[in-house]
Amino acid sequence: MFSVRIRWYIRRLKSKDSDVRKAAAKALGEIGSKEAVPHLRKALKDKDSDVRKAAAEALGKEGIGDNASSNKDSIYLFYSNSNTITA
Repeated sequence: MFSVRIRWYIRRLKSKDSDVRKAAAKALGEIGSKEAVPHLRKALKDKDSDVRKAAAEALGKEGIGDNASSNKDSIYLFYSNSNTITA
């Protein structure tokens, strides 16, 4: 069951404002809730590159979710398909 705080941030991932979506992804990563994982994975496909990056970083946080290797796979796919990340 989602806490009120987690649900609040998950709803913000659907905001029209990309800054709100980015902040929500970062906050969910800091909270480390496994319930947020499917929503953060959806955010990897956001139209805004900053939101996608925040979601990838949130998924990369230690302890978020039970399946760390699946999260790492999602992050790898994000970075390997992203045109916005450069060395």
